[in-house]
Amino acid sequence: MKPLALQICAAAFAALLAAAAPARGAGMATNRWVRAAGKDARASIAENWSLGHAPKRNEVALFTARHPTAAVWDAAAPREIGGLVLDEGYLSVLTFETTAGRPVKVDGDVDLRAGALTHPQNGDDARWSLQLRVGGSLRVGPGAIVSATAKGFAPGKGPAPGLEPGWGASHGGQGAPKSGGESGRPALVCGSIFEPAACGSGGTVADGAAPGIGHGGGAIRIDAGGDIEIYGAIRADGDGRNPGNVLLGGAAGGSIDLRAGGRFRWGGDFAVSADGGPAFRDGGGGGGGGRIALRASDEKSDIESCPWSGNNAFFNAVHAWGGTGDTRSRDNSRADVHVRAAPGTIYCEHSGGGRPAGGGSILVRGNHPPGLATTRLPSDKDGDATLQDAEVVLSWGAFCTLGASCTVRALHVRSDQAGFSLNRSVLTASEVSSGDRSHVLSESGTYRGNTDDALVPILFDGGTLVLRPYFKPAP
Repeated sequence: MKPLALQICAAAFAALLAAAAPARGAGMATNRWVRAAGKDARASIAENWSLGHAPKRNEVALFTARHPTAAVWDAAAPREIGGLVLDEGYLSVLTFETTAGRPVKVDGDVDLRAGALTHPQNGDDARWSLQLRVGGSLRVGPGAIVSATAKGFAPGKGPAPGLEPGWGASHGGQGAPKSGGESGRPALVCGSIFEPAACGSGGTVADGAAPGIGHGGGAIRIDAGGDIEIYGAIRADGDGRNPGNVLLGGAAGGSIDLRAGGRFRWGGDFAVSADGGPAFRDGGGGGGGGRIALRASDEKSDIESCPWSGNNAFFNAVHAWGGTGDTRSRDNSRADVHVRAAPGTIYCEHSGGGRPAGGGSILVRGNHPPGLATTRLPSDKDGDATLQDAEVVLSWGAFCTLGASCTVRALHVRSDQAGFSLNRSVLTASEVSSGDRSHVLSESGTYRGNTDDALVPILFDGGTLVLRPYFKPAP
């Protein structure tokens, strides 16, 4: 992953071509960022604004190429404004000092035509996350990025860091051990599938790494009353920067939670990612993928069909991949077998038509063949005790392990490079399928072995599969 500044510059030309749609509440006064001489970058400083005060709830905060300086929406800045626009040519970063309990409310639209939104980098704890509550719509243009990459826990910190230097951290997927550490156990997975909010744990690093290198992905939550349009990027990846000539286990991906009161729309080279970071040196293990949740209230939204859509834009652009391990192991025979981290989870749901919460699809998809690390369902700690009313869809490169007995609507294993271990637990479902639904089993009964083609991808490992008719919970 390129540094944030390079990502912004690379997208500058695309920003100039983006449509300049006016923000909802265009009749509001515009308060432009001017960054007065001799003043620091805090948005709470009155002299930094064209109207002589920080933006109010009836004003649109506007950042333009005329004053393309970085800004910090600090804790003393207003918590409610009328609108937010980062205009074409604003090739800088707006950092929001927000927390889960203290978001910034934008009554109108947020229109990002260029530049970047982010939150401060965390350290030993996870104080900061990007929290916006938008009354109108959110638009991320092709020249803009919302980024929490490398903004999570510091190296070796967080709920699921690697066991020792060179081991990858875990989040939605397990981090991988370094080469030669296969007898150890990767860190357990953590955080919510349905309401992801946790920052990624930092990678484990040996002494001598540059300060700030190896942080996990941060956390982003944006609620919009209208549509969410993504033509640029929203990322919460683990750090991918090279720490120098030292051993680093990959940092875990962070969390992205997007909730649209209308629909999701996307196109072009859009991306939504919470990938684990890579490892560096001596056969280090990659960081586990993070967690993404996409919710739409409009029942016409197509997000729930996305896990079944095959080779489409969604499949290639929305991911929580596990980090790659360092392949220059001293033992070349297993250089890339055990050091690959597991992917995290992507949850897609629409609540139209009175559907119950949790009744969407959990998608797990990797970017490399499975290794020792797996995606454990449900979360081992600090997350969901059940899989609610969801269906589970496993695609290429995904291998999941059932961590506790639970019920799902259905289990679909779409690839011969994917699998599911029952791990001495009981999974209850209405049906299971393998291939692209070429083999489907829905006959009620209790199964303890591969008695049908649909069950071939399932490793029973002492566990039990119970099939019974699906009863939709009351809304």
